[in-house]
Amino acid sequence: MNNSSALDAACHAVSLFEDDPLFNCSRGAVFTRDGTIELEASIMVSKGKIKRGVGVMLLKRVKLPILLAKEIMLRGEDDDGTRTGGGAYGHVQLSGAKAEELAERWGLEMVDPGYFWTKKRWDQHKRARQRDQRPGRDQYDVQMKKLAEEYLSQGTVGAVALDSSGVLCVCTSTGGMGEKLSGRIGDTPTIGAGFFAEEFDDSPSRGVTKHSVDHSTRGLTALPAFGSLLRSVSSCFPSVD
Repeated sequence: MNNSSALDAACHAVSLFEDDPLFNCSRGAVFTRDGTIELEASIMVSKGKIKRGVGVMLLKRVKLPILLAKEIMLRGEDDDGTRTGGGAYGHVQLSGAKAEELAERWGLEMVDPGYFWTKKRWDQHKRARQRDQRPGRDQYDVQMKKLAEEYLSQGTVGAVALDSSGVLCVCTSTGGMGEKLSGRIGDTPTIGAGFFAEEFDDSPSRGVTKHSVDHSTRGLTALPAFGSLLRSVSSCFPSVD
C-alpha cells in the first residue's frame, strides 16, 4: 500500500480478518451464553488526530466493526462550529444501538445478525452449554479450558502499522470471550487495556524540566536506563504548566 497512511493500512488488514470466518471477530465470532454475538473493535494512532483512540462494542449488525471505529475517529476531525463529530460528538467509546445507528447513517455496511453465524462457533457453543449442565463439576473452568484449546490460535485479531510520517496505528477486533455473559465488555475496545499507540522521546518533555528529570534520577547511576525510562513515561502525561 504505497503512500498509504498507517491508519488505512492497519484498518484494511483487520477488515480482512473480520471478513474471514476463521478468526474470532465479525464473521467468525464466538457466541455469548445466550446464543447471540456481540462484537468489539478499536483503533488508536500515536499522533495527528483529535480522537487518538476509539473503541466500539456490543455491535450486532455492523459487518466490519473496525471501519466504524475508524469512521468515529475521522469524523472527530470535522469542525463545522458545532463539534458534533458527525453525530458521535467528542465520545471515543460507543456501544450498541446508538453506535449502529451512526454506522447506518454514515453508510457503513450493515447485515442481519444471522450473517455472523458459523457452524464451527455454534457447535462450540452447544458443547459448552451441554458441559454446563453436567452436575458435580466446575463448569465454567472446564468450558473455558476447552474453548481456549479450540480457538485460541484463531482468536482476537489485530494489526500495527508505521507510515512514512512516523505515525503508528494499532487496530483490534474481536467477538470477545466465548460463552461470556451478554453485555460483557472486554479489554479489546478499552483504551489503555487492550490496545495503545504511543511515541516516546528520550528528551525532556513539556511540563517536565531537565532539572526535575535530573533530580528524579540522581543517585541512580547503577540503573542508567531508568532515567531514559522515566523521561519516556513522563511524555505520556499532559503538561502541568
